[in-house]
Formats: sequence, structure tokens, C-alpha cells
Amino acid sequence: MNMLHSRESNDQATWSRLIATSHTQDGLTIADIRAKAMRSLERFQRATMQRIAVTGISLPPAIEFTGTEEGNMVVGGRHPEADLIDAEICCDIQLAQYFKEVEVEFELLRALECEAHGTVRQMDERFHLGLTSTGPIVYFGR
Repeated sequence: MNMLHSRESNDQATWSRLIATSHTQDGLTIADIRAKAMRSLERFQRATMQRIAVTGISLPPAIEFTGTEEGNMVVGGRHPEADLIDAEICCDIQLAQYFKEVEVEFELLRALECEAHGTVRQMDERFHLGLTSTGPIVYFGR
């Protein structure tokens, strides 16, 4: 087992000790974290859609965001207005903060759910957030 994976396992175990797995125990539940992540996602979507309306960015096609190892939000995929999205959305400090909150909460949720189901996350798995004309979508992929 490499050091990164070992550290991730220890971090995951620490989080699972802090978070209850049922409502009968003290602490937060996975459902509590999921509800908080969904509220944060809704806030990011609302604020980003307001900014999109002002700038005239087209939707569809969907806009994909992902985080970098440095902690920045970047445009993924091949949206025809990627440069404008980067300048108007990714460089907006408030929107970047909202994105980071969503990313961290869903990363935590993913780690806890993987542990609860006895599955191991892929080392190169990355958080993705898509904004579509019908709403947001969050997924983990490469």
C-alpha cells in the first residue's frame, strides 16, 4: 500500500469515527452530510445560473466544472464558450468558494459511502459538477 492510499484510509477512518451511521447515535449522519451537500449544490447552481444569465453564456450545451490539484475550479469538457466561462465563472471568487464547498462535501460523502459499502475509491477518481438546462449533476470519474 503506498503512502497516499494509507493516509487516505486513515483520514477516511477518522471521518467515519466522527460521523454516526444512524440517527440513534450522536453526531452527524451520512444523510445530514448529503442534505448539506445538496443545499450547497443548489446555492452554487443558483448563483452560477444568475451569472450565466448576465453574461449571455449559452446553456445548453451543459457546462462541466472540475477541481484541480491546486484547488482551483476549471471548465471541463468542450463547451464552445469555455474561455468566457473561465473568465466569468471560474475566476469569480464567490462562485469558486461555493464550488469548493460542494466539492469537499461530496468528496466526504463519497468517502463515507464507499466505506459503508466496503468499496475502495480509485486513486485517479475526480469530482465533476455539470450544469445542464434541467439542473445540476455531480459525479466522480477520471
